[in-house]
Amino acid sequence: MHNMGENGLSFCWGEYYWAIHNRLDENAYQSWNSGVSIYEPAEIPGYTPTAYDEQWTPYHNVIAYNRCFGNFTNPSGGPHTDGNGIIYDDTQHSQNSPNTVYGPRALIMGNVAWGNGGAGIQVGPGSAHADVFNNTAHNNYLDTVNDGTWRGEISCSYGMDNHYKNNIGVANPGSGILSHNAPFLGGNRVGPNSWSSNIAYGNDVYMEGGDSFPTSANMVDTDPLLVNLAAENFAIGSGSPAIGAGEVVPYWQQQTPGEIDVGACPHQLTACP
Repeated sequence: MHNMGENGLSFCWGEYYWAIHNRLDENAYQSWNSGVSIYEPAEIPGYTPTAYDEQWTPYHNVIAYNRCFGNFTNPSGGPHTDGNGIIYDDTQHSQNSPNTVYGPRALIMGNVAWGNGGAGIQVGPGSAHADVFNNTAHNNYLDTVNDGTWRGEISCSYGMDNHYKNNIGVANPGSGILSHNAPFLGGNRVGPNSWSSNIAYGNDVYMEGGDSFPTSANMVDTDPLLVNLAAENFAIGSGSPAIGAGEVVPYWQQQTPGEIDVGACPHQLTACP
């Protein structure tokens, strides 16, 4: 999916949405949208899930193994919002009546996001019960017309019960508003979230409003030794601290402790995505 004026893939007000193995490049130019968007998911009254729906149990929504590049809002006027690679948005239904909170879990796994105007991966505002595992995000939040200072490669805002494991965030801060670009962001949680076995590089992690990124459980200011950022090759190179540093998470292809890599690209790959 490329060069769509709005979202590359858009889902709302339902569930059992899967966005898997897609290439989502240069979307969202005409509006406040993103590469992949799940907005206000909702349970369907009276619906009985099929065996096909339950392949990802317990997850009702899955965004996995996508590449998201260059999604960028560019309508006239400003300030801008969105232009994310991936956004899982407002599961609390705070923006629309009847404000029915969505309870099932979502899985966001194995995605590579770079060069987007907004976040690489954004959970929220107002989202809960998302598992964000084994993703790689680099050099996002490039939109200088977005004047927000919450600028995480992988982000959680106004969230709760979201779990971030085995992710790589590499920020590329610049001058002005771009100086706020951070590898990970957690802002103004409304309940506990967790962050573990992640690698942060390029700038300080930004946490406020109760979220925390414990250094005992994550690597900070640690170069993950990705093969060639300039050539957009996000494979992890020989000697990378990401090799074997991950923890067991569901549905990831590596399941043996000590052999689980951090990031979206297992070390056996020489090119990724």
